[in-house]
Amino acid sequence: PAPPPPGAGGALCGLGVRVLRRNRTMRAAAGLGRSVWEYDRKWDARGVKGSRGTSWVGHVLGMTVLVGLMGALHYAGFVARGGWPFKVAAVMFDLVFLFVVYKLVCGIIRMARFGRGFLRYGRFPFFLGDRFQGWWRVDQALGAYRNLTARIRCVQEEFVTTRVHNERRTSVVLYEVYGETKTLGTDGALRAGNAEVAVTFDLPDVAELATDLLTRPPRYWELEIEAEREGVDYVGRFLVPVYGRGR
Repeated sequence: PAPPPPGAGGALCGLGVRVLRRNRTMRAAAGLGRSVWEYDRKWDARGVKGSRGTSWVGHVLGMTVLVGLMGALHYAGFVARGGWPFKVAAVMFDLVFLFVVYKLVCGIIRMARFGRGFLRYGRFPFFLGDRFQGWWRVDQALGAYRNLTARIRCVQEEFVTTRVHNERRTSVVLYEVYGETKTLGTDGALRAGNAEVAVTFDLPDVAELATDLLTRPPRYWELEIEAEREGVDYVGRFLVPVYGRGR
């Protein structure tokens, strides 16, 4: 059999420790008669702020790696005259870098223009088979928009192992196992900051879709609000507490 990848023992050990900690937490909570949403996360029953998205540290590290690869390819293709494959690869990485910079700038403008936003829960928690109801608002006026949509989804994270140059690498991949989209408005405007918009969805009655934040990889629900407008579009994502009854 093939040997385990470097660091696999430590990763499995860490996963085992998290599983044991999860089991101890669940047993202790069950002994106290607590429901899962009372201990799997420090929820605020009133609502939640929008996600910040990828951290600045992640952006900086990613761009640093990308710049290093671009430098090596440019040197090989245009200085050392390594041939057209290196030149093509260098140009492709240039385009990827420009796209990353564009997304980063849009994120900065979006955060400065609209803030993180807030989703006020209609109840806490929400149960599968019932109705989700909340009220969304942005920190500052959204202005005119062409299309305002909401999408609620259940996300399941999975560990995926791939082989690259005879080395196995494990990464986390996000799968949308359930989703529904609604149009909240077209050709409208939110002229005042903190103006609330009602959002409702009928949740599926499927026990396997219940939020599970203690397991690694986790499963969770989120609401995404998107507004198409002149200039930078608004996109906000909010974590939603959706659980099964009797848990």
